[in-house]
Amino acid sequence: MSDQEIENVRFRAKPNAFLYALEATRIHFLALLGVGVFSIGIGYLRFPVPISILLLLFLMAIASSFLLMFVFTVAIACCAEFLITDNRAVVRFRWMGRVDDKISVALSSVKSIEVRSYNSTYGSVYLKKALDDQRARARQKFRWTRANVPTEPAQTLVIWNKASIWLAIPLSSPPLSGFYGFRGYDAFARAIVDSQNFVES
Repeated sequence: MSDQEIENVRFRAKPNAFLYALEATRIHFLALLGVGVFSIGIGYLRFPVPISILLLLFLMAIASSFLLMFVFTVAIACCAEFLITDNRAVVRFRWMGRVDDKISVALSSVKSIEVRSYNSTYGSVYLKKALDDQRARARQKFRWTRANVPTEPAQTLVIWNKASIWLAIPLSSPPLSGFYGFRGYDAFARAIVDSQNFVES
């Protein structure tokens, strides 16, 4: 048996394919929109083309590109499931008899959890991983040298927010690990905290 088969699964949920696709593609949509607006400006300045034609071409290109990307992401979401085992949080895909873990976050590395709810049923969870030991020590030294402030608490911080789907993603560098648009999102976050306490105890 593989490691995937013998893991003790503490939580399992499948995402809503539509919500997952909306959240997974919105950054790409905004990027397409920005490129399109820039292209319209260049085309209007350099070529004698009526702005109405440029806008029509722009809308057709954006709509077709986003539709293809959205449909592809919906198909991917139908094969996805979110898991919490004793040691990690996983985004797992199953297709044609294959199992592939695209995101795998060690529970012991989770520093904070952002929980964003769309309504009382669906929401998303974002995990921020702790810095590695070397960077953490450097950061601690920098803080005490520059500001003489205490270090951050070791326990996992859970941040609960309500936001619309287009405003829900927390900004962070490096990017957070996201689990998008599924039922039981609050239980998912609590299970990670409980698992961490279990591991540390």
